[in-house]
Amino acid sequence: MNLQQLAEKISDNTQKKNGNYGIDPMTISIIITIVTNLIKLWWACRDEKSIRTELQKPSLLFKLLLKREIRKQARRQDRAALYGAFMDVTPNLTEKDIDNIIKEIGDQE
Repeated sequence: MNLQQLAEKISDNTQKKNGNYGIDPMTISIIITIVTNLIKLWWACRDEKSIRTELQKPSLLFKLLLKREIRKQARRQDRAALYGAFMDVTPNLTEKDIDNIIKEIGDQE
């Protein structure tokens, strides 16, 4: 799984939670931005192993940072559904999925 696939999965899950949520290329771009910013911020403070743990079993601080990123990027009416979708999708990521995402973000820099 790469960032694009993760964003599409989160977007699909958000649409299930909020029937008014629309999926378009801009939405996918926003979700990719949220994930990228969150991982880069966490990476700056911690190490790569910590990112794996936080994506699969997020701490309170990680959840607060996620809410902050969502608040900055998403429309008010979409925030709760988007947060719920992140919390539903990311714990199910495999180690290989997380490795691919981290590698992709590392290559962007």
